[in-house]
Amino acid sequence: MNRMSGPLISAKKLGNVEEYWNPIGGLSFFNPEKYEKSGIKIHFHSVKIKRYPQRRPVFEEKLSIIDVMMFNSPTEINRMLDDYSLF
Repeated sequence: MNRMSGPLISAKKLGNVEEYWNPIGGLSFFNPEKYEKSGIKIHFHSVKIKRYPQRRPVFEEKLSIIDVMMFNSPTEINRMLDDYSLF
C-alpha cells in the first residue's frame, strides 16, 4: 500500500471521493484494482507539453510545472495542460 491509499480510500468511505487523477508516473506504484474495489475510479494522465524557450541551449523535457510556468503565458500553459491523454 502506498501512503496515498489510506487517505483516499478513507475519504471514499465518507462519500467524498469518486474519482482520482494521477500523473502517468503513478502507474508504477498505484494499484488500480484496490481503488476500484473501494469504489474510486482511478485515471492516469499524460500531459503533452510542447517545446518552449527555456533560455538554455538545449530544451530539457519534463523538468516541472514550475519551469513551464516560468517560460509561458497563462494562455499557453492552459493550452498545454488541456492537451493530455487519459489512461
